[in-house]
Amino acid sequence: MEERGAAGSGRCDWRAASVDGRWPLERVLFLLIGIVTILGAALAALVSPWFLLLTVFAGLNQWLFAATGTCGSAIVFTRVFGFEAAGSSSVSGRWPLERVLFTLAGTVVLLSSALAAFVSPWFLLLTAFVGLNQVAYSAVGACPSSLLISRVFGFRPGVNARAGIS
Repeated sequence: MEERGAAGSGRCDWRAASVDGRWPLERVLFLLIGIVTILGAALAALVSPWFLLLTVFAGLNQWLFAATGTCGSAIVFTRVFGFEAAGSSSVSGRWPLERVLFTLAGTVVLLSSALAAFVSPWFLLLTAFVGLNQVAYSAVGACPSSLLISRVFGFRPGVNARAGIS
């Protein structure tokens, strides 16, 4: 087991929190933010455009988490529920794939929310698509953008290493 850990340390950055079957903080945040994004887009389309503020809040939190490694939701989930972050950098010193995805998703959510507010409410479909991808990433460990970014730009997962993204 020790030989495997030393040889495979670049591919598997899971910490003890994921060994006992619990998700790392980053996966929980992807799930939570994905649900809030989908809910905000649906409510903005069906109830009131003011619900776009929910998607803006989600996008800003994604940027904050990508830049600093924490946000309000992360603090609650670590202190109240005991989740642990998997780490803020990969073995190579580059950002792990999850931080890149938080940045990309936050940017697209903010851009599509602005376009929905000022151009056409049809841009809410893009917002909901990003939310669906985040839920998929948290559940499965991969989404279309994670596969593309890891293959084209060489970013490696820091959390979902078991998902087989290589």
